[in-house]
Amino acid sequence: MKKAVSDLSILEEGIIKQIDLSEQKYFKTIHLGVMKENKIKCLFKSPLNDPIAYQINGCVFALRKEDAKKIMVETHG
Repeated sequence: MKKAVSDLSILEEGIIKQIDLSEQKYFKTIHLGVMKENKIKCLFKSPLNDPIAYQINGCVFALRKEDAKKIMVETHG
């Protein structure tokens, strides 16, 4: 099932399939491991769901919901 990374439930994982961020944001997130075929896991959501904390390759970071909507993942559920 394909969905935006912003739609992952807490502790749900997905494989990154598509990234539609601006070039500047893409190059910032690529250093965190946001690349196609990497596994991403939703860890925490703030009270208003913005930002959202994710984990990739042991790195924990937060993305604004506006950016997380532009990263599509494949889930098994």
